[in-house]
Amino acid sequence: MRGKLAFIVGAATGYVLGSRAGRERYEQIRRVSKKLWNTGPVQKGVQNVRDRADERAGDVKLVVRKLGSQILSKMAEQTAGTQAKPKSAETEDISDSNPQAADAAPKDSTS
Repeated sequence: MRGKLAFIVGAATGYVLGSRAGRERYEQIRRVSKKLWNTGPVQKGVQNVRDRADERAGDVKLVVRKLGSQILSKMAEQTAGTQAKPKSAETEDISDSNPQAADAAPKDSTS
């Protein structure tokens, strides 16, 4: 409860101080940050990050393709394995694996 109250007081204080600063202060901060963004060192850093991302993009594509191919192959193997079973074999597997189901099956009284 104490943490919630501190958060609410902090948020209210920030709102009041922010609204007092108003649009002028916002515009000033925006101008300064835009100037900073357009400086040489910052743009050089941005370009370095872009270059590294472009270099790694090819590696990521290869890994995703390889994993995707492996997953699809395994799915195809599993699907082929389940489709190969005849219907009668599936029902036999169910009754063999559940002995209670065999006991619960109706008995033929004529034999």
